[in-house]
Amino acid sequence: MFRHARGRMLMLGAVVASLALVGACGSSEDPTATPQPTATAIPGATSTPAPTATPVGMPKFGGILMHAIRSDLKKQLDPMFRNAIPESEVQQPLYGPGGLVATCEDDPWSRSCPYLAESFEVNADFTVWTFKLRDNVLWHDGVPLTAEDFEFWADLTLNGRENVGRSESREASNLGNPSSIEVLANNTIRITLNSPIINYPILIGDPGLEMSHPKHLTEPLLASGEDVAPPDIGYVGAGPFKFLLYDKGSVVSLRRFEQYFEEDEFGRQLPYLDGIDFPIIADREAMVAAFRAGRVDTTGRGNRVWFLPEQIETTRKQMGDDVFFTPVPSGYRTLTFNTSIDGPWTDERVRRAISLVPDFQLAATAIYGEFAIPAVLFFPDSPWVTPDYMTWPGKNPWTKAADIVEAKRLMAEAGFADGFEVSLTCRSGSWEPECEWIVEELRSKLNISMTIDIVDNATRGDRQCEGSYEAILNGGSSNAKFPETVHAQVGPFADVSCSSNFYNNDPHITELTDAILQGKTFDERVAAARAVEQYVVMDKVYGITFFAAPYPFATRSYVKGLQNPISNPNSMQDSTRWWIDK
Repeated sequence: MFRHARGRMLMLGAVVASLALVGACGSSEDPTATPQPTATAIPGATSTPAPTATPVGMPKFGGILMHAIRSDLKKQLDPMFRNAIPESEVQQPLYGPGGLVATCEDDPWSRSCPYLAESFEVNADFTVWTFKLRDNVLWHDGVPLTAEDFEFWADLTLNGRENVGRSESREASNLGNPSSIEVLANNTIRITLNSPIINYPILIGDPGLEMSHPKHLTEPLLASGEDVAPPDIGYVGAGPFKFLLYDKGSVVSLRRFEQYFEEDEFGRQLPYLDGIDFPIIADREAMVAAFRAGRVDTTGRGNRVWFLPEQIETTRKQMGDDVFFTPVPSGYRTLTFNTSIDGPWTDERVRRAISLVPDFQLAATAIYGEFAIPAVLFFPDSPWVTPDYMTWPGKNPWTKAADIVEAKRLMAEAGFADGFEVSLTCRSGSWEPECEWIVEELRSKLNISMTIDIVDNATRGDRQCEGSYEAILNGGSSNAKFPETVHAQVGPFADVSCSSNFYNNDPHITELTDAILQGKTFDERVAAARAVEQYVVMDKVYGITFFAAPYPFATRSYVKGLQNPISNPNSMQDSTRWWIDK
């Protein structure tokens, strides 16, 4: 399928190498210009091109894409507080695929591409980053997006507003703890960091950092003592599609923004589609039926609505080449024991024993079918993952018998030869089969008696935040495209915060993740990421990772331009270059 990269990339690996050499001679205050990417051409504000004969293979304009989503929208489409899959599917077309930079669509692993910023420069010690914003980006109400907008949005992201009860954004850490953000001349922003971050553009390229809350609409309401959510300002963004309507429980509709700034490689203004309708279909069976009956063009992503193996088989038999399936690993599954409270799991030998016995490959295939992938911390096909992790004790299917013998020895040595009892907090819905599998594996092989406590996701999240559980099944986002974004969410590894998927207070993990940010070359970043993975999963066994949940979604073959988001279901959903070939 056709897919065009977004602009020219910011070649961070090469840039960092060259800057490190220049930095030996420069002061920390003087900016050192990086090799500048050529700015993506910005077309004038034009209407949708009149229909003309389109050469074969060239994307076509027009059409309303019917793209099902699994639920109503939470947190009023405010990316500062909600970036779950259904929200991302609507937010990215509305706000765009990123902020100053975005993930490169042709190489998501090693570089970022310009988006709202057309170029950048950095000083010698990587603490001062200066971004030149594009001059022709407009909010959906026609007002130019400026450096002042970014400064205002960044301050709201980092600090919230106490007088209206607005907390800092859940994405604040991806801005890298700046000491100051300044507006300079020529629509330019200078971000000064408290400590060096060599690959800073990758950190702020996280898809959760979508520009929202335009200053000219938001600031007056905040000043009057009102908190401001997107509905209060008409859902105004700067992405390729603008808001049309939201009929709760029924549909969200977006339409083409005629003054969007990007164009394709043929010099034509994007996006291709006239609009997107998002029918809200909460039930898996109903969504599958709607797709097979032709009422939707593509199904929703993620939990509760992904196609089961038998549904994939049946749909392929019915539709043949008219359908294709795309797996979207939304996160690994992690069994976490609360090491902050007394229990057998505070003993590293017990945690290690539990990590040795589950048959990951068998369970992954049984639950997820052909797209199943046993995993550790990072996405299995990424450069960050340890290449031989499937040979590790507990992961290797060929040594399972010996692993079980060793697990029983460790349990006896720790004083738990007869097992113990523990409660497992499990999210209701599609996670229940995984919880049941865990319970049976540990009962049959180690005499561990687990009682499953099934709760809704909000309750599970509250217990995770409060640490009010003995054992819990977590979903992880640490299989992100870049290890820098994992560092920003260090909670999944190293603390007892709401985002903690590995409940502990080990300062050495923070030291290891800091090394990721300081890596001057691609190879150094890879080595630092693998060191974290080795320490957390193998050396200390702070959590027991099982497999990446692939969540396959279905698309009709006439929908073109989609790209597999690979490891983060919240990226590459802006639909700017999607088109309909019929």
